[in-house]
Amino acid sequence: MAALEQAERESFETNAVNEAIRPPADALSRFSRALEREAGPARDVARPSLLASAWQRLVGLPAGLAWATAAVALVLFVGQAAYRLSHGENGVEIAGTDELSKLPFALVVFKADARMGDITGFLDQNHAVIVAGPLPGGMFKVALPAKTIADYDRLLGLIAAQPFTESAIQGKRPVDNGS
Repeated sequence: MAALEQAERESFETNAVNEAIRPPADALSRFSRALEREAGPARDVARPSLLASAWQRLVGLPAGLAWATAAVALVLFVGQAAYRLSHGENGVEIAGTDELSKLPFALVVFKADARMGDITGFLDQNHAVIVAGPLPGGMFKVALPAKTIADYDRLLGLIAAQPFTESAIQGKRPVDNGS
């Protein structure tokens, strides 16, 4: 019990001494100045970005104005869709409906070391065009401007004889009207 009483006395005296110590009146201002010297001057608060401030303004709008804005956007969208439909601008293009897809064609495999300049030069000279490829097996679909089977066979033979051609396979041939 005596030791407990002595500990309580020491604790009470320590608290009394600590309470008696009072910092000087300018201690807080001196501490702030020392802190500023150590840390540097206070930085300016960063301004919100343009997007963030625009969002804050938008969120702060009254509900009626927000609904009116949404209604105007919907009217503009429907108006644009109606205009496009009435003027035939459907914007849909179906693959394979062009004139090149209706021409006779051959399936051609070019050699691995073939130069594209040689191939396109030859095709341009003969008015032939690559319309698809490479397809599986490295094949290219080449449209041939042949009106008769004889023209088609001649063009197919020319393509097959080129040094850049590995193989040329007959595809769609023209309908021969007996010419």
